[in-house]
Amino acid sequence: MPEFDAYLMVDWSASSRPVTGVDSVWYCLVIRTGDNLSVVALENPATRRRAVAEINDILRGLARREQMALVGFDFPYGYPAGSAAALGLTDTPAWLGVWREIASRIVDRDANSNNRFEVAGDLNHRISGGCYPFWGCPQGRESATMSCTKGRPGHLAEKRLTDIGNMQPIWKLYGIGSVGSQALLGIPHLTALRNDGVLRRSPARGRSRLGWARCPAGQSATT
Repeated sequence: MPEFDAYLMVDWSASSRPVTGVDSVWYCLVIRTGDNLSVVALENPATRRRAVAEINDILRGLARREQMALVGFDFPYGYPAGSAAALGLTDTPAWLGVWREIASRIVDRDANSNNRFEVAGDLNHRISGGCYPFWGCPQGRESATMSCTKGRPGHLAEKRLTDIGNMQPIWKLYGIGSVGSQALLGIPHLTALRNDGVLRRSPARGRSRLGWARCPAGQSATT
């Protein structure tokens, strides 16, 4: 018996203006009917807010029909171990505290303009007082706590256990291969979906809860 009735995959974007095509948000919805899988939606909304509104409508519809869905966004969901403590957060689990902190600070406007570099600079100030650990921004956005280039290493791991091969670190916010801005702008939207009243009450959600396994001592886990 298949575990999921639907599969929704999202190709995310940190664009600061409405855009379609390359470097924009795409999503694809696949529905299972018996043994068959069918693509029922392949969309390219111009803004993150429009995309998440459409995704929320899709998930609410699935929830009302008590259908299970596997949903994936292509950005990191968390930071290397110790990040929450470095920010002075004491929530349990630690990753949820980081999500709440980011969600409370990020402003992602209707036309995709946002304050991610300012937020990253504020987080750097709390962690190190300087341009660490977040880095990478346009020259015009540099500040005392946000640099265009990578500085000296610090006490937090550069990558997570899942960041294999040549994957860029989550701390890098700008430039080729960067994923950090996608995370900063994506986590608040995931937080909103997670807290949506209809989705929280869904019986299907209650049947599928994800847990976090404890990592071996000395290794860097996601917080």
